[in-house]
Amino acid sequence: MRLLIAALVLSLAVAKSSYAQEPATARKAEPQAVAVALAHIDAWSHHDFEAARKNLAKDVHVTVRTTQPIMAPTDTIGVEKYMDGLTKFAQAVYLGALV
Repeated sequence: MRLLIAALVLSLAVAKSSYAQEPATARKAEPQAVAVALAHIDAWSHHDFEAARKNLAKDVHVTVRTTQPIMAPTDTIGVEKYMDGLTKFAQAVYLGALV
């Protein structure tokens, strides 16, 4: 699970570090996107699932692949399916351990 969390954080870090190299027009939306992603991670890692849900698109599409043998690949569409899986996954996370 730490590998999955590390991958999420690394993805955000890469997105943030490439910010300075993009044209100004592309950069305007990215800080908000990074802020929304970080707020989402902070919310579910504190088991605040209503806050985690609030910025999701109705047709959110989540695909997760891992090399961890105990975790099956995930491919969900829709808030309810995603939140159901996220709620189960987050139970193994110590409150606030991610952000």
